[in-house]
Amino acid sequence: MLGSGHLQAAQNAESANTTLLQAANSNYNRTIIENAWLASFHWICYGCDRKHGQHSDKHMGLARYLVGLGEGLTADAWRDMEKKRQGGAYGNQVSDADMKAVLNLLYQIRTWANS
Repeated sequence: MLGSGHLQAAQNAESANTTLLQAANSNYNRTIIENAWLASFHWICYGCDRKHGQHSDKHMGLARYLVGLGEGLTADAWRDMEKKRQGGAYGNQVSDADMKAVLNLLYQIRTWANS
């Protein structure tokens, strides 16, 4: 997928989250976290393509890839996103605080990708 495709995919995932967030139903927290993870992945691909002319289409090893590009802060945000996603996807209960923490990480990653 080209950088422009990653941009569109990120925007689509965030658009779906906007709809879910407007419903204000904590039953959607798990899905919001998954969508935020997906959007973050695509924002990182888009950002790497924009900033470095290359990107990885694999989420496994993405933090290491980012470190190799000199993007340590984004690598840290991705690691945190991965941990939060695992807790959100496989945990028994997903709190509003968990969901908000993931949306904050998404904001950080999106801001980096567009800076």
